[in-house]
Amino acid sequence: MKTPLPVIALILGVALGWAVHSFSLSTGDSELDTSHIEQKDMVLASEYDAVVAKYRRQVVALKKSLQIAREQEAASTTKQDELYAEVLKLREDNAAMKEVLAGDDAKKAKRMADIESRFKSLAAKGSEALISSNEIGKLVGDLLQEGQKGRDAVLALLTSEDEDEKMLGVMLMLQGMASVESIDPLKDMALGAGDETMQRMASQVLMRMEDKEAESALEKIVAETKNEGVKVNSLFGLAKQGNAKGVQQLLDYYNDPNSKHRGVLSGSFLILRNPESQPLIDAVVAKYKNRDENERIKINEAAIGYYGHVKTPRARTALQRMADDPSVSARIRQMAQDTLNGM
Repeated sequence: MKTPLPVIALILGVALGWAVHSFSLSTGDSELDTSHIEQKDMVLASEYDAVVAKYRRQVVALKKSLQIAREQEAASTTKQDELYAEVLKLREDNAAMKEVLAGDDAKKAKRMADIESRFKSLAAKGSEALISSNEIGKLVGDLLQEGQKGRDAVLALLTSEDEDEKMLGVMLMLQGMASVESIDPLKDMALGAGDETMQRMASQVLMRMEDKEAESALEKIVAETKNEGVKVNSLFGLAKQGNAKGVQQLLDYYNDPNSKHRGVLSGSFLILRNPESQPLIDAVVAKYKNRDENERIKINEAAIGYYGHVKTPRARTALQRMADDPSVSARIRQMAQDTLNGM
């Protein structure tokens, strides 16, 4: 705030008046000597100078404060202008984004229409042609890019009235398009009265799934199916899930010499990695105990890898038994011992 000049003049006038008045009183006293008067005048002049200097400093300070206030006001105005410009830019960007999204929606709709057209074209070729078609992999890649819409489109194939479309849906799910939402339709297909190949493929999709929600569907299939291949797939799926009952049922099936699919299970067991499946691994090792040395070495190497992975007390016992077994090669015994030492 700037001090008005009339105020400063008034202050200075009062000070001067007081000084003159004091001086007049002093000169009216005829009894005072000249040196005393001069000394008093010097004191008054000094006080006057001090008053003037004080108010000059105040005026300078007020001018500085006023300048700072003006600068702050100017900066605030500039900041407001910048913020307003940013708001306008955001509004423009938002409008542009809406246009882009609208264009994207149109493109997505066109892509999905193209995919559905490819569905019909592939399904029309029949089941055998589908199995050998190279188009399935390309189609899966395009479907995955569409996210949930792609998964929903495949799911719709499973409930189609057209058997070829159903087969296409199962094949797409075998290639990675399965989801939790597909569990119930796949279960119904595995237990259905349709094509046995489709039943086995549906159970295979469920077998491959890692979702815990698939476990109850697999148990129901095991209990109700008349298709041995579907049952074995489902039991293996339960074993993958660590289902103790499924592991035991699969072990019983494996140990039955009359089991139709017993031969292919040995290699399948060795890819399991959960601790609950160790009885299956032990059974394979025991089965190959008297086989050709090269076959036995491959089985034992795979089993050692499993035991070292699960690191359970039961796995340690199996490794120790193998390390102490004189009937296996020295290399296998050493491998078992090294794995045991590293646990």
